Amino acid sequence: MTKHVSKICRQSSAPITFTDKEADWLLHPHNDALVGEIRVADNVIRHVLIDNGSSADVLFMNAFSRLKIGGAVLTPIQTPLYGFAGECVRAAGTINLPIAIGDGPERVTRMVEFIVVDRPSAYNVILGRPTLNAIKAVISTYHLAMKFSTQGGIGVFRGNQEGARKCYVEAVNRVGQRTAPPITSSFESKR
Repeated sequence: MTKHVSKICRQSSAPITFTDKEADWLLHPHNDALVGEIRVADNVIRHVLIDNGSSADVLFMNAFSRLKIGGAVLTPIQTPLYGFAGECVRAAGTINLPIAIGDGPERVTRMVEFIVVDRPSAYNVILGRPTLNAIKAVISTYHLAMKFSTQGGIGVFRGNQEGARKCYVEAVNRVGQRTAPPITSSFESKR
């Protein structure tokens, strides 16, 4: 009788911690977002926002169109996305793409279902809760870092403070270019 044993790949169970020394490279004080780079479909993508407030993983059309993935087809989607201010955004479609975060043996790879959005953005990708929870990410905005368990140990995604600040300025400038709808009070609208 032959006995087959499945090899179970275990991720590191070491505790994930952040030390003060890990934040020494940053300019303090700061309120910067966690923005950096990852690999998507074997392409280095910069201006990736790590956003645990997002219920979706988003790939913006300008970045999608620059990916070297010949013949990629978007799957249609009918469900709109809603921003924190309640604005409705129609998606161009979804696509499953491989991502890699980290380096060497402390790298995590995963297939991600991205919602592709054809809107201007300061970011190329928003990694939201679906991926962050799948990789069991622990985020410290103070350290501008995200850590996660891998088979090779604890992986680290380090943000780019200068890049985060550039994205912030671009996002603020984009808002200034939009025309805001008129504001009316409920009293005025009943007249």
